[in-house]
Amino acid sequence: MTCGAVFPSSAAKAHAFDVGADGYAQFVEGAAVALEDPAVLTACLAVGLAAGVWRADGWPKAWPFFAAGLVGGALVAPVAPVWTVALCTGFAALLGALTALLAQRSGTFVPPAATVGGALAMAVSLEGHASGTLGWPILAGVLLTPNLIAAATAGLAMVSLRRWPRPWMVIGWRIAASWLAAIAAMYLAFLVSRT
Repeated sequence: MTCGAVFPSSAAKAHAFDVGADGYAQFVEGAAVALEDPAVLTACLAVGLAAGVWRADGWPKAWPFFAAGLVGGALVAPVAPVWTVALCTGFAALLGALTALLAQRSGTFVPPAATVGGALAMAVSLEGHASGTLGWPILAGVLLTPNLIAAATAGLAMVSLRRWPRPWMVIGWRIAASWLAAIAAMYLAFLVSRT
C-alpha cells in the first residue's frame, strides 16, 4: 500500500502567499520559502559551498553575481515554466559535484554558477506570481533568506578552511558537497518520477 493511497493529497499551490496579512507576517512567510522548498534550499547551499571551498574570499567575490541572479530570477519568475523546479534541483546536483571535484583546483565556474543559482532560486520562489502582485515585505523575505543560507554556508567553509588549513578539512568540505549533490539528485529523481 502506498502513502498516496493512505494520505491523499489536494491540489498543490506553490508559495500561495497571504497578501492580506500584516507586514511582519508577510515577511516571515516570504523568508520561509527558501527553507521549505528543497529545490531553493539545495541551490543556495550549493552556491555557498562552492564559494566557500573556492578561495579564502570566495563569498565576497561570488556574492555580487548571486545578488544579480536573484534580481534576474525575480524578473523572469512570472513566466517561469513549471519545470524550473527540476532545473533548479539539477543545477544544485551539478554544482555540488563540480565543487567536490574541481573547486579547490579551478573555481572559475563559481561566479557564473552563483548567478545561475540565484536566478533559479528566485524563479522557483516566485514562480507564477505576476509582477506587482506581492507586497514588499514578502519580496524582502524571499530575497533575504537565500542570501543568508548561501552566506552562512560559504562563511562556515571559509572560516574552517582558514582556521584549520589541513587536507582533512578540504576533504570534509568536498564530501559535504558530494552529499549535497547526491541529495539533490535523489530529489530530482523524485520530481521526475512524479511527472
